[in-house]
Amino acid sequence: MLKFHGYFSNGAILQRNSIVRVKGYSDAPVKCVLSGGDYCESVFALPQNGMFEAVFSPVSDTENTFVITANNGEEISVNVRFGDVYITAGQSNMSYSLNATEGWQNWVDRAKKCPISLLNLVEAPFVYTREVLRPAYEQCDFVRDYQWEDGCSSSLPSISAISVQTAVLLAERKGVPIGVVHTAMGGLSVESYIKRETVENDKDLVSFLKDYGRYVSIDEYNQSGDRNYTQLSGVWNEKLAPLKGLSFSGIVWYLGESSAWDYNFARKFGVSMRLLLKDLRDEWGDIP
Repeated sequence: MLKFHGYFSNGAILQRNSIVRVKGYSDAPVKCVLSGGDYCESVFALPQNGMFEAVFSPVSDTENTFVITANNGEEISVNVRFGDVYITAGQSNMSYSLNATEGWQNWVDRAKKCPISLLNLVEAPFVYTREVLRPAYEQCDFVRDYQWEDGCSSSLPSISAISVQTAVLLAERKGVPIGVVHTAMGGLSVESYIKRETVENDKDLVSFLKDYGRYVSIDEYNQSGDRNYTQLSGVWNEKLAPLKGLSFSGIVWYLGESSAWDYNFARKFGVSMRLLLKDLRDEWGDIP
C-alpha cells in the first residue's frame, strides 16, 4: 500500500520558505523525492502505524512546478507548486458561492490568468443537516477525497466567493501561486471549530454550552439531530486537524450570527474567538 495524505494531490500549493512535510501511508520504508527547478532532495521515511512523514528543506522557488515522488516498491507522484497558502473558515458568509455574487464572471475571467488553486472541503451531498456526521476525535486525514481546483476549473463558480476573490487578489498583488483551503459551511457555530480540550478547560464556557444545548460529550456524538453538522469540535476534528504539520500564510475568518443570539451569546462569542485564535496559533504559529 502506498498513498499520499489527502492534501497532496495534483495542483496542491505548498507554503514557500517553510519546512515541507509530506505525509502519506505505506506498509514499508519509503523513499520520497521532491524535485523542481534547481531543487532536488531525497528523504527516506520509516512508517509508523502505517503512516510516513518525509521532511524537506524550505523551498523559495515559486516559478517552477515540482514533483513529489514516493516509492516503497511501487511508485506514486503528484505535481505541486510553492507559494502562499491560506485557510478560509466560518459559516454561510464564507461559503457563499462565487456565482451568487454580483459581477462573478469578471472574477472567473481574472482567476483564469492567476496561479491559484483551491481545496474545497465541502460536505458530502445531504438533504437534512442531521445527515452530516462529524468525527468525535481529531482526524489525521480528510474523511473523504478532495481535489485541488485551479483558476480554470469549471467548478470555480460554485466555490466560496471570498476564497476565490482572496486568492485572485493576492495572486495579482504578490505575483506568486496562492492556495486556499476552504473549510466553511453555512450555519456553523464557533464551538465547532475549537478543540474539545480547549473548551473543556473553560468551565464557564462549558456551562454556557450546556445551558443552550450546545455541549456534546463524546458518548453523545452525532446524536444532536439537525445540529450534528455543528457539534462541539466537529469541524476542528474533521477539517483542521488533518492540516497539522503543514504551513500557512494566514487564516481568513467570517462567522457571527449563529453564535450571537443575544448579549450573553455575544459575550461568549468573544471568549470563544480568543480560544479559537489560541488553538490556531498553537498549531500554525503567529500568523495573521
